[in-house]
Amino acid sequence: MLLKGEFNIKSSAEDLWDFMLLPENLVDCVPGCEEIQMIDEKTYSGIVAAKVSFISVRFKGQAKLENINRPKHLTISGRGEDITRLGSCKGSVIIDLNENSEGNVTVFYKANVNVVGKLATMGDRIMRAKAKEAEKEFTQALSDKISGREVIKPELKTKISDLITVIFGSLIEKLRNIWKSVFKIVLGEGPHDQ
Repeated sequence: MLLKGEFNIKSSAEDLWDFMLLPENLVDCVPGCEEIQMIDEKTYSGIVAAKVSFISVRFKGQAKLENINRPKHLTISGRGEDITRLGSCKGSVIIDLNENSEGNVTVFYKANVNVVGKLATMGDRIMRAKAKEAEKEFTQALSDKISGREVIKPELKTKISDLITVIFGSLIEKLRNIWKSVFKIVLGEGPHDQ
């Protein structure tokens, strides 16, 4: 799944760069993050919980900083596995910081993420919606933390709207498959020709 976007933070690029690479800052800003430890100056390990609809996972994994061009460009590659073995994920994120004259930094990101297991059954549309929600939570927390305001991390909870979306998504997919089968039979392409 390819995700990309941008957001603005009131800061200098240097300050934001330093701020984002400290584990104690990231743990407060990343939605669902329970723990981050710095293994060395380019490697981090951590545990992040995620909940999409009625499925909850806790990924334990590592991330490595690559292609570093301080304070403008960075690639992060990582992988994680659910502690209860419900799935795994791997991917990379390209981050570019662009400082403007108004004292803001625009953060551009492009992530390529591959999720396998229970979360992958949610489908692309639901996963994208959840990623967008996580981006908003991260941006707000990062903005609050860098400006010295208290960070309030949202709880991981199942929303009724998520559950309805999953049920409708599954139902629509099943109906689509039934209609495809019916059309194949009507057009003479079905199993009765064999």
